[in-house]
Amino acid sequence: MVHLFVDCVHVDNFWNDLLRMWQEKNTVHNVMIESLSAKNILFGILGRGWEYKMLNHLILLGKKYIDFARVKGRKPNIREFKCRIDFVKKMEEGIASGKGKLEKHNLKWSYLI
Repeated sequence: MVHLFVDCVHVDNFWNDLLRMWQEKNTVHNVMIESLSAKNILFGILGRGWEYKMLNHLILLGKKYIDFARVKGRKPNIREFKCRIDFVKKMEEGIASGKGKLEKHNLKWSYLI
């Protein structure tokens, strides 16, 4: 599991791209992560607030995407992952809308806008 999610050179590039994406999108928020350690990737990042929830959600989605890419025999790439993020965002927006929780949804996803 450590090799699949952390040690593989293709995965290392993916996490670096994800970190760059996070840093570019979060210039106004308080969560600036300099690097993603193996511990961060495997267990998440400890912290309170929506910014940490969003970052940990991205890490979980990233691990799911890495496994998907492995099964398909492809290298994980950030462009395809961004499409998956958009899909998840739209799916969650529909659920939040139906439950009357769009404000929470928008707050969570504001960290990637």
